[in-house]
Amino acid sequence: MPSTTQLPVTEHTPLLPSDHLDVDDTMAVRPCPWYRQPSPYQVVFPLFIHIFMASMAIVPFQQFLLLYLCEKYQSSSGRSASFFPTNSSSFHETPTIAFLPDFATCRKIPEIQLQGLTDCNPSHSHSGLDRKVDYYFRYVHQRPRPDCRSMSWRSVRSDRAKARHDNISPIRHHRHARYRRCGPNGLPTVGLILSRILQGMLGSQGVLIMTTYAYIADTIKAENRTQMLVSVEALFYISFTLAPYIGGVLTRVLPAGVVGVFWIAILGKFLVLSYILVVLPESLTERQVILRTRHAKTGIRDVERSIRATMHKIISIFKGPDSSARRLILAAMLVIGAASGGVRIFFYFAAYRFGWDAYDEGQLMLVLSVGRIFYMLAALPAILKFFGRGASPEQKIHLELQLVRFAMVLQSVGYLCMVLATEGWMLYTIGLADGFGTLAVPMLRGLLSRTVTSQMQGSLFSGIQFMEQLASILSGIIFPSVWGWSVKNSIPSLFLFLLAGVYIVLSKALVSLTLSVISFLSLLQSKFY
Repeated sequence: MPSTTQLPVTEHTPLLPSDHLDVDDTMAVRPCPWYRQPSPYQVVFPLFIHIFMASMAIVPFQQFLLLYLCEKYQSSSGRSASFFPTNSSSFHETPTIAFLPDFATCRKIPEIQLQGLTDCNPSHSHSGLDRKVDYYFRYVHQRPRPDCRSMSWRSVRSDRAKARHDNISPIRHHRHARYRRCGPNGLPTVGLILSRILQGMLGSQGVLIMTTYAYIADTIKAENRTQMLVSVEALFYISFTLAPYIGGVLTRVLPAGVVGVFWIAILGKFLVLSYILVVLPESLTERQVILRTRHAKTGIRDVERSIRATMHKIISIFKGPDSSARRLILAAMLVIGAASGGVRIFFYFAAYRFGWDAYDEGQLMLVLSVGRIFYMLAALPAILKFFGRGASPEQKIHLELQLVRFAMVLQSVGYLCMVLATEGWMLYTIGLADGFGTLAVPMLRGLLSRTVTSQMQGSLFSGIQFMEQLASILSGIIFPSVWGWSVKNSIPSLFLFLLAGVYIVLSKALVSLTLSVISFLSLLQSKFY
């Protein structure tokens, strides 16, 4: 049995392992060039490019899906070529790829809108709602289920080993998925379903972000992490804001139209993958890996036991005699998360109602994102500072609850105004006016974080994230079904009425329970803060 170097246990031996413990001399740190030394800035670049490419292709993919399904519908229904014109110089009238039909015509066909959110071949089923829900659930939501599982064990792995390897598999599959979407002959539904399952098993974007944060934590001092992570979040939000607009511009500029955007996304993924394999250094040295694994249990059963214990701890937060306020705020957050499923329908609604394409929606998303940044960084801090000056803790909680109610009512009014909109430019005015409504979720998060002590914050937000995933899956089934039925019956605005009703009900619930929430939070603050 090989001998190992063991440290003598004395009163000066640290309780936790230190990077300065002696290990084998072969594992000593070797000098390396400055560009090979791990730094948080080195991992920000590939993640920014990855998120930018993924966000850039979201809206063009929705448009491509409409056109692709329209072509399948044309083939299966035997429509004449005159009904699907293909010769035009304007992208508003036709895409530039020969096998895709006319966008202006396809967007008005109820059968295409019915199937657009299912991502399946309409020649298989033209009007079966049960089959539509089944296809949509299998394709769109096969990814989050293995993704939740993958994030659990990959989070344990990234804590105990090198983080660079975990950045590779999500990018590899995103590149593969983009290629399968823009192939010359399309892709069968089964292939798309299997592709989404593989994407979830490899971790998808969630694991990539998680391992990036782990890489940053490995390569920066603890006192500097908060500022660095805030800067990274701001950089990511910029990519989310600009990418859809740029993707829409490219659909009009590129000769290949919407398909050309996918090829650019593929090239971007190859760039990121090459950077990680060739340039990005490991976050931990061999010496640090040995020190971590020496004190960690790495068996599969140990990992599963740790995950179960964590989930039990999370669930216990929302139980007990004093958890009514927590359940109330959590329920409000989950309903808001479920209502966000209506956002997925917006492109199809705008295309059906106003003839918008990827460029038009990307432009709207850019303008609305700028407005939301203003509300988050300027309007809300100013309101809290002005009205909260000299207020007691109970009055501050009451102020925040009233702002949440106002945000919900404003959001509801905004959805109702969208129903009445007759021109596309009206959506800009409505979106900027009700942008304050987007503050409801972060404010509810802040209220919810006050219901537990500081030692339970991590478990609390882990539970919230898990439940929001489930709510997202549920909304992904409900809203596409509502949209398909409403378009088929010439009521395309039905989902907007549903969203408005959800926010009105939530605002009324907060009114009836405001006093109990304030008294509970005030009592908790007096005990723990």
